[in-house]
Amino acid sequence: LSLSNIGRERVALFSQISIELDSANSDTILVLGGDWNCTIDPSRDRSMEPHPVSAGVLGNMVRVRNLIDTYRFMHSHNKGLTWCRLGDEGLTGARLDRFYISAAHSNRLMKAKLFPTGFSDHHMVTLVFLLSTRAHRSAYW
Repeated sequence: LSLSNIGRERVALFSQISIELDSANSDTILVLGGDWNCTIDPSRDRSMEPHPVSAGVLGNMVRVRNLIDTYRFMHSHNKGLTWCRLGDEGLTGARLDRFYISAAHSNRLMKAKLFPTGFSDHHMVTLVFLLSTRAHRSAYW
């Protein structure tokens, strides 16, 4: 799926994603990520949210499904901006690029990191999490 910069199209897409998530089994490990073009916690993720309607729809989707923001979960005190632009008013930034996972599976999350890239005004977001459901056995006999 691709996101739009047009607010009403973004709201429609978030609604479509919500419908898809409703069809997932309760034991499904949900991993949902992208460049959301809005923030649900502007006090921490940018100076002002210019898209409050789509941010509200996304925030509701995250809350209702008990999803956690993987980077914020691992780095609660870091701002972690993933997008920046130098304009007439100076440098502006926001944390637009995020992954969400089911809170019930947060213990599977090992790492969440941000890396600047030379080819984009967005940072790369990486995750490391465990998918295995079987218990690990000791290497000793």
